[in-house]
Amino acid sequence: MWTELLAESTRLFDEFDWLSREMDRLFEPVGSPGLRSQLGGGYPTVNVVTDEDAFHVLVFAPGIAADQLDVSVHGRNLVISGKREAPSTGDDKQIWINERFAGEFKRALTLPDDLDPQRVEAQSRDGVLWIRVGRSEAAKPRKIAVH
Repeated sequence: MWTELLAESTRLFDEFDWLSREMDRLFEPVGSPGLRSQLGGGYPTVNVVTDEDAFHVLVFAPGIAADQLDVSVHGRNLVISGKREAPSTGDDKQIWINERFAGEFKRALTLPDDLDPQRVEAQSRDGVLWIRVGRSEAAKPRKIAVH
């Protein structure tokens, strides 16, 4: 009985989580400047750091092999997708608590206009996917000599 209640409550919370993400996407501002993504709570979590040469996107995906990750650029959208396998429990075991996400995921970030979608590099190391998106040469600051 308790396992059935746990399974039912897990499905209910999954549905609420999905509904919350869909509502966030629905009310996301269209055409806003800068880097956009779904609001917090997405998977995998990301950090974005910038310098004058590039945007650096750190995607935290522990336990996911590099061959299970896909990075692509569609117009101004950087799309990160992949799959996390569910842990194997064996036939004689029951899962009591399962807080780790398993399954397919997709995360999209809208890139600012000053980035060059042709200059994207990705590397997976220690559970972190490091993505570097270079700035276009025309957008980089340049020093003008005053005569």
